[in-house]
Amino acid sequence: MKFRLIYCSLICFLLALSSCKKDSKDQNVLGTYNGIDATVIDAGNPASDGCGWMIVIDKVAYYADNLDEKYKKANLKVKISYDLLNFKYPCSLDPTPRISLIHLKSISTI
Repeated sequence: MKFRLIYCSLICFLLALSSCKKDSKDQNVLGTYNGIDATVIDAGNPASDGCGWMIVIDKVAYYADNLDEKYKKANLKVKISYDLLNFKYPCSLDPTPRISLIHLKSISTI
């Protein structure tokens, strides 16, 4: 009987929890962009004051937090969809974050 009461309480708790809605807009996402032409560049090894692999869109460099290894090729032309995040990437040994951070939703070569 005690087990049944605990089990029912757990089920009710899980149902109540699953009915809670998330905020429809993630506070860390400044914007979502789809079907954008971009270029992957090698901005140097971060261990030696470089910025790593970057994505250039309209002459502006961004750091993708999830760029797959197979796309890490210098001057590779790609089409991407991404979220612009409310964070900056601390490029090089300078502790001041300067580069806008993006999260790729999709990427394909052109």
